[in-house]
Amino acid sequence: MNLVRRKSFLIGAFILILALIIACGEETSPDAATPDATDAPAVATATPAAAAAETPAPAPDDAMMAPSGTLDFGVGDIGAEVYLIANEAYQATVYNGRVTHEHMFGSDVDGNVIPRLVASFEDTDNADGTWSRVFNMQRGVKWHDRYGDWGEFNADDFIFSMENVSTEGSVHTNSGRIRGLFYCDGCSVEKIDEYTVKLTRPEPTFQIEWWNLMPSGNTTLRSARHYEAVGAETASTQSVGTGSFQLMESLADDFKRAEAVQGHWRKTPEFAEFIWHQMAEESTRLANFLTGDIDTGQFSTDSIEAIKGDSSVEDTEYLVFNGARLRYIHVHAQNYYPDHPSHESEFPLGDGASYVDTCQVQAWVSCDPDVNSDEWARALKVRQVLAGTIDRQKMINSLAFGEGEPAYTFGFMGHAARAAQFGLDQLTWPFLSEAEAREMLEEAGHPDGFEIEMHLTNTGGAGVDTSGEVISGMWRSVGIEAKHVVQPYSSFRPTILARTAKGVRPDEQGVANEPLRYYATFYVADNVFNFGIEHPELQALIDKANVTYDIEERWVVSAEIGKWLHDNIVTIPLYEESATWPLGPEIDRWDVSPLHIEWLNNWEYVPHR
Repeated sequence: MNLVRRKSFLIGAFILILALIIACGEETSPDAATPDATDAPAVATATPAAAAAETPAPAPDDAMMAPSGTLDFGVGDIGAEVYLIANEAYQATVYNGRVTHEHMFGSDVDGNVIPRLVASFEDTDNADGTWSRVFNMQRGVKWHDRYGDWGEFNADDFIFSMENVSTEGSVHTNSGRIRGLFYCDGCSVEKIDEYTVKLTRPEPTFQIEWWNLMPSGNTTLRSARHYEAVGAETASTQSVGTGSFQLMESLADDFKRAEAVQGHWRKTPEFAEFIWHQMAEESTRLANFLTGDIDTGQFSTDSIEAIKGDSSVEDTEYLVFNGARLRYIHVHAQNYYPDHPSHESEFPLGDGASYVDTCQVQAWVSCDPDVNSDEWARALKVRQVLAGTIDRQKMINSLAFGEGEPAYTFGFMGHAARAAQFGLDQLTWPFLSEAEAREMLEEAGHPDGFEIEMHLTNTGGAGVDTSGEVISGMWRSVGIEAKHVVQPYSSFRPTILARTAKGVRPDEQGVANEPLRYYATFYVADNVFNFGIEHPELQALIDKANVTYDIEERWVVSAEIGKWLHDNIVTIPLYEESATWPLGPEIDRWDVSPLHIEWLNNWEYVPHR
């Protein structure tokens, strides 16, 4: 175990003296900072276009504050050392987007959109029938200077970032979304001045905020000047962001150490440095928390209960988010839309990705995409057995210590009132006895059962999902043998992108601002990432929702999508549970956005206790 500790008195004293010298000896520029994002007004819409307002100076207390101490965070996977956005796979975007880089927009503790690097925007319906959005950049935002002076964030950086994330060959999760939003047929992106960019589209869209939102989106903005100076290869190895922490040191598969940006335009952290430690083993993270070597970390429910029961850590506080996480199972190889236009160019399928290549050997895949066909009915029976032989309450009792609710729909977590409005809260699948399950398998043509790969990966960075072990035992009793394939998520992810993943994989998902946020990302052919199912009917529903601008009408379509997913059992929800984060004696609670709390966020607001 390599644990980096830099909490010595000498370093702390040096930082304090240096900060005081800087604070007292330099005059603060009026463009240096803005108020904290949590105090910012809602993003303006439908107002006359205007230049971005001058950014006010930092509050005196924030400008004078000297960050101190080290904030240590333990995770299962810190992600690759990749900093060019087109090259970022998911684990890398998690770190960059939450620590060192910033997005167009942020979200408050209620999930509302608030400004970040985009200070405001205005929407206009044009006389020629097109639609435009003018983005006004924040001013006075400095790029990190570890690798040189790259000046201030501006319109060129905005445009470069959108071009780079959506470039051909990009592996970024949001590449397809950004390409469709900014570079569709008939789209144009125009620089108006140094701090203003105009996007014109054939039709309006409400999704720009979703895919450029911290923390639920990961499209962070990058420096065009840095890229032009060093080139793509070097830019991918050098972290140049605008966040409250600047990356200073890293070691692959070990740690990433960032330092606080004194006088940051938005919020100077209280902690002088922030270290993400890679600790692949859950037991290692737990041991380091109990000894005080990390301040918090990603822990299973078992570990949380162990911490609560350990008398040596009685001063532990907890961040608890009720109903914040859905446990579910991906069911892969259901690629019923291989002839979608996106697979001809943007997202080519890998060998063996189409359902016609896999239906004879994957019992849960139909050889006919028609949902009314006999083939579909037989494959659906198999999926009914997969879903119906899982004792959800037993899983809740054994894995969540009784604190959870069985789940049968995907996408509506965090929106209980909406689910009830459309009757989705009444949807279930009957629990099947062993005799009933075996009879259904025989009717589906599998009297002796079948084998299925179960991919166990480091879900959410917290380690291998133990729910797979429990589910395997339940399936085994009816003749379904789950073959465990344990691997890092980074190794499994390329098969998702190529649509060549087979079998199932336990996973977890947090709350989204709308179900469509997930549907339009994970269940479509026109995005780099996929949950294992593409289908013309499902795609048509999602496409319809994507152009439904009335929010109430959009919820109606989202409910249709949720019911389609449930009725066809293409993803298997398990249960909703709370997310709990233990806080060691050096840190206290802070305001966290509820969107994607599985990695926490707003780290610059972490206070000393």
